[in-house]
Amino acid sequence: MISEWDGVGWDARAYHLAWDGSLYGLPPGAPNAYNYSPVFAQVLWPLTHLPWSVFCALAVGSAAVGVLWLLRPVSTGLLVPLLAVAGSVVLSGNVDWLIAVLTVLGVTRGAPWALAAFTKVTPCLGPLWFLARGEWPLLARAIGWIVLLGGVSFALSPGAWLDWISFLRDNSGRSPGMYPEVVPPLPLRILVAAALVVVAARRGRPSWLPVAMFLAVPVPSTVSLSLLLAIPRLREFERSRARQDSVDDRLDAVDQDLLGEARGPRDSGAGEQVVLGDATAGGALGADRQAPGLQHDVTQ
Repeated sequence: MISEWDGVGWDARAYHLAWDGSLYGLPPGAPNAYNYSPVFAQVLWPLTHLPWSVFCALAVGSAAVGVLWLLRPVSTGLLVPLLAVAGSVVLSGNVDWLIAVLTVLGVTRGAPWALAAFTKVTPCLGPLWFLARGEWPLLARAIGWIVLLGGVSFALSPGAWLDWISFLRDNSGRSPGMYPEVVPPLPLRILVAAALVVVAARRGRPSWLPVAMFLAVPVPSTVSLSLLLAIPRLREFERSRARQDSVDDRLDAVDQDLLGEARGPRDSGAGEQVVLGDATAGGALGADRQAPGLQHDVTQ
């Protein structure tokens, strides 16, 4: 969401004023315009009754905490420039930091993608990730929560949903954001983002997800760059999973070795038994063959 500079929390101001009048009375890009789904507005509704100063403090403070959590795996040398990138999302109170957190949590849980789906919609690529990887339980969980939240929200305020659908339809051709004359159109960016997600899923690279999500943002801005702050946590997850896979491979190799050793003596014993059996049979056969001669000698 892009709005004129209005001090700290300039994007959070739109969330605070969302229920003052019509939810979708202002076009995208206008100061204090609310662009998200009724679900997000309903979740925030109790907080909108707080004084603006308190609401702003909560929005900025939670953004700062979320950003610090996302950057915890980062080395000290990279921390300062990344915090500079994150400055805009913290000071504006925009929800992009929350989407980044939900991305990290959603890769292994599924359900957090539901809330992301009801903010900026198009960057919600988690279900596609699960589909490409064949992770059906996580896909079902994500879709199930999306349907549940959307159903409850629609039941509470069907008019708001109809207004939101009209709002999206009426403003689908608008291109607010940074460099609208340079940035490719949204449908093309969504296609590229979807292809990147499929490739990342097949290669097991969740750290590529934030890049695809940034490409699919409907209104690109410097604030949207904060989606990339999910990369350090996802890279940490990749390394952890790689270590676990390596340990599992070594354990499988040890199990195979032990299984081979356990089978070896039994096979050897069986062979010895066959040899001994052959020798015994051979001895008995030899004795049978010699018996007539011995009998003849005795009778003589």
